[in-house]
Amino acid sequence: MSDLNTHPGMRRGTRCTLWLVFLLLWLLVPAVASASADLSRGPLKVSENKRFLVHADGTPFFWLGDTAWELFHRLNREEADRYLENRAAKGYTVIQAVALAEVNGHSDPNPYGHLPLVDLDPARPAVKDGPDNDYWDHVDYIVDKANALGLYIGFLPTWGRYWHDNVKDGKPLFTVANAETYGRWLGQRYRDKHLIWILGGDRTVDNDEQKEIIRAMARGIRAGDGGAHLMTFHPRGGGGSSDYFHNDEWLDFNMRQNGHNVKFNEGFRNTRVDYDRTPVKPVLDGEPIYEDHPVSFRARDLGHSISSDVRRPLYWNLFTGAFGHTYGHHSVWQMWQPGRGLINNPLMPWYEAIDQPGAGQMQYGRWLIESRPFLTRVPDDSILVAHRPDGRSSEAGRRTIVETKKTHVVYTRDEAGRATLYVNGAVAETGTVGGDLSNWDDGFHLALGNELTEDRPWLGELHRVALYARALTSSEIAGSPADPIALYEFREGAGRMVKDTSGAGTPLDLQVKDASTIQWFADGGVRITKPALIASTGPATKLIEAVKRSKAFTIEAWIKPENTTQAGPARIVTVSRDFGGRNVTLGQLGGAYEVRFRTSVTSPNGEPALATAGADDGPTVPTAVPGAGRYRLVATRDVDRTYAMVYTPAGRTFSVWMDAIAGPQVKAWWHNPRNGQARAIGTFANTGARQFTPPDPGEMIDWVLVLDDATKNYPAPGSRK
Repeated sequence: MSDLNTHPGMRRGTRCTLWLVFLLLWLLVPAVASASADLSRGPLKVSENKRFLVHADGTPFFWLGDTAWELFHRLNREEADRYLENRAAKGYTVIQAVALAEVNGHSDPNPYGHLPLVDLDPARPAVKDGPDNDYWDHVDYIVDKANALGLYIGFLPTWGRYWHDNVKDGKPLFTVANAETYGRWLGQRYRDKHLIWILGGDRTVDNDEQKEIIRAMARGIRAGDGGAHLMTFHPRGGGGSSDYFHNDEWLDFNMRQNGHNVKFNEGFRNTRVDYDRTPVKPVLDGEPIYEDHPVSFRARDLGHSISSDVRRPLYWNLFTGAFGHTYGHHSVWQMWQPGRGLINNPLMPWYEAIDQPGAGQMQYGRWLIESRPFLTRVPDDSILVAHRPDGRSSEAGRRTIVETKKTHVVYTRDEAGRATLYVNGAVAETGTVGGDLSNWDDGFHLALGNELTEDRPWLGELHRVALYARALTSSEIAGSPADPIALYEFREGAGRMVKDTSGAGTPLDLQVKDASTIQWFADGGVRITKPALIASTGPATKLIEAVKRSKAFTIEAWIKPENTTQAGPARIVTVSRDFGGRNVTLGQLGGAYEVRFRTSVTSPNGEPALATAGADDGPTVPTAVPGAGRYRLVATRDVDRTYAMVYTPAGRTFSVWMDAIAGPQVKAWWHNPRNGQARAIGTFANTGARQFTPPDPGEMIDWVLVLDDATKNYPAPGSRK
């Protein structure tokens, strides 16, 4: 591209001429635009059933996004053109980019020497007279270019650091007042563009002031664009917008960041949790693991992700309720190339990374979903025989440990790292949690029934909770163990105080934040009736210090869960900071109990966890298989039972109930997520269970089984319209 087209002071006439040339070239390459979205169908809105996004004319919209966070900040126009044309050709429909970018977007100028704000004041965007003389003219160019290619911009007004972290004079840049002013200015400037607003930016909302800043920005945008665009919130890793704003009217759909890990963990389970929330709102994962990213940020011992690692979240999310999906590459999000500052050691320049295998394979998931009825699709693992062994509903047939009756749950870990989970005195699961406790945080509080951040609530009855700085024997567990470091028997009968009656050291008493969330029992015990927080007012110092000295630990809890569907895991007992950092947690995950115990060799979240049956990583994978969470099967179908799909991340035999399809004859296919090709298997009766073995079995080879009502004559799975 010529200097005239990239120089910030180019003449208006030249600019218009070049735009005409670009328009003519664009008309000559309809294949590129047709791979993206059809913007002529009108603005986006939420579908009538509140599960999907559609255009104004009712046409379904598949969100296939890419995280290009530094697009506005780090790329010049020639580079932006190259990137956007590549993504349009690969079938992407949304490009997620940030106006006030993460990598010092407030202080490092863009390629043309421009900064976005005057004196770091969000109420004063740095706008100059004349075209192409400021930062925002460059943003305009990229937005227009994306729209011309059939791409929506997932537009983040700011990265989270600027409303959350201390950036200027010991304070964040944003206040409630300037957030609303900035939002109104953005809304007015881009009201006629094809975009989706994404507030947030990879931060937790820690207090009411931060929550009101986000709401003020949303309010300003709505005032500025007249409600022309949809809006959501990009959360911190492991969390979702529903943690903070689910009931807010401005939040049109939920966005999750399920995390940079390669296993089917709680993040992916929480896609379904968000799907099941009321009021009903669409949900998608706006940031799963990037391709070529350090797995769980631990490159030295876990390596970097590969294409199969980014394909799995695509189907895990879609088949558990998501309406779309976002891909990312570790080099592309930061638009790294030699000579630029880097984060977490990217492996290659962005202009090479845009053609990594996973980037091109995302489109095959889109074409698969679009080749079948779109707006009637629901998640449903009950079509898997392993989830419905006796022909009853999925929940009725699932193997579980959790029951809604008074239960004795004990987790114990000895100095050598041998860990055991007991339920009602019987061994439910064993394992090894190696490493030392040097990374136990001395500042974490003890909480019952929730996280300190109040985003992992558990409902049920607590009758006794005891914590020990030693491992208990099986005979002690069957009797009355002695010498707890902290003991809660819930005999207060009223009030907001739960006393530590252990007699060991300074009492670690707990406070009930809201007395209306609990009911006391006269003979001892408390029932948590709605999301509550029962927590120490300071760090659990005596417990943490004792366990670090002994290197052994036990949680004992007499409880009665409210139901067998709580997830997150829902926190029963936790010594932690939030959902991403803990020393130890006992939680409920549907039909299972799960304990996360942090050591020097686990993740900061205490994973891998030790869990009872009911939380295994997949219906066909024994829990003893290392890394079994990579092989989780998930299934989806349409409500009329005209088709069903099963994603199998590895070539392992599994069985499906054929009556998942309503028609008398079932046509079966294999869809290949690696190349988008389909191969017919045969036609069968819709009765009983049938076993399927994917072709070319292998640990890193994934397939989708597609079952069709043969009378519908659907095209081959993944066929383009």
